[in-house]
Amino acid sequence: MDRSLKQLQTDLISSAKKGYPFLLSGSIAFLLFTYLPLIFPMDTDYLIWIFGSIVIFLIGIYLVSH
Repeated sequence: MDRSLKQLQTDLISSAKKGYPFLLSGSIAFLLFTYLPLIFPMDTDYLIWIFGSIVIFLIGIYLVSH
C-alpha cells in the first residue's frame, strides 16, 4: 500500500481526466444552443434543447471511449 508521490500524482491525474470529455461535449453543445435562436424559431429551439441535453451525454461517452 506504500506508493510513491509520483504514483499518487499519476493516479490523481488519470482519474481527473475522466470527466474532461463530458465538460468538452457540454461546452460545445451549449455554445451551439446559444446561437440556435438566430436560426430557428423558439418553439423549435425548445425541442432542440431537450434532445440536445441527451446528446451531451452520448457525445461525452463517445469521447471517453476514443
